[in-house]
Order: sequence, then structure tokens, then C-alpha cells
Amino acid sequence: GVPRPAMARVMHVLLFAALLGFVPGAVATCPPMPSAPSGDVTAGSRRLVGGFGAPIVPQKDDQVWKVMAQSAATEKLIEHCMNEGRDLFVAAELCFYSTQVVAGMNYRLTLSTGEGKGSLYEVVVYAPLAYTGNPPEVTRITSID
Repeated sequence: GVPRPAMARVMHVLLFAALLGFVPGAVATCPPMPSAPSGDVTAGSRRLVGGFGAPIVPQKDDQVWKVMAQSAATEKLIEHCMNEGRDLFVAAELCFYSTQVVAGMNYRLTLSTGEGKGSLYEVVVYAPLAYTGNPPEVTRITSID
């Protein structure tokens, strides 16, 4: 048979290729975007200071793409799914995101890795203030369906 390290490399390459969208016919499905932030404290119809903002559909030049790349968010999601015993054969898709101003910025990303139950994840990335010189980092990955 194939040695385990070689097989592990092949699986990693296949998973990475799948997340980049190289598997024909494989599609990630995003849920409808919520109209109000979920899990945030509100007073009447106003959001209280300090909570996450309203969800945003990502645009091609949004800062969120840079933050995802610098934090290796997609790679961390692959690792998380592998640790859960999930096989990924679709491109992970950023469905929407929201931000929270802290001593830096928190990004709450909603990512889809397929269709159906178990394919939606919330990935929280903390981007510290620029003067620290520290890169953004993934602080939490949670299955949300």
C-alpha cells in the first residue's frame, strides 16, 4: 500500500483543491443572510454599542479577504473538519460576515462547505490593531447547523 505520510499529503492536497473549487460539480450552498445580527444584545430595534454589526455580503475588495488569508482561516477550517472526521469535496464559500470593534477588530465569518446539515460554520477571526505587528488569528470555529 501507500505509506501513511504520502497518503496524508495526497488527502491534504485533495482537500485543499476541493476548498479552492477544483472539484467539478461540487458547490457550497449559503443560507439566506439574516436581517439582524444573531446572538447580539439589543434594546428595542437598536443594537447596543460593542456588539457585532449587521451581516455584510462580501465584495471582492473587502478587507475580510486579506484577514482570512493572513489568519489562514480556510486552512484552519479544513483542519477543524478533518478533526471532526468530515470529508470536504466542495469549495468553502464565505457567505457573509459581520464585524465588531474591540481593541482591534473581530470578524464573524459564516462559511459553507457544502449542502445540508453540518455544512455551515462560524469562524471568528481577531485582527489586532496594526501597531502591534501581530497578524489576524482564528479564535473560534463552530458548526452552526
